[in-house]
Amino acid sequence: MLVDFMNLVATAGAIVVVFFIIFSGYKFVEARGNETKINSAKDMFYWTVIGGAILLGADVIANVVVNTINATVQN
Repeated sequence: MLVDFMNLVATAGAIVVVFFIIFSGYKFVEARGNETKINSAKDMFYWTVIGGAILLGADVIANVVVNTINATVQN
């Protein structure tokens, strides 16, 4: 049950990350050379990548913990 919830959160988070990557790309195009807007788009992209990495790391850690517990219970 907990694994299913974690997979749901990871899937929803991945969809949000993809949306924000596309949106930050749109902000780059919309900036049209305005340095302030370009910096804002760079920041959005940077934090989106960081958030995606954290989400991926949390998913990996959760899967390692679940697999370790399952291996321990089977023995």
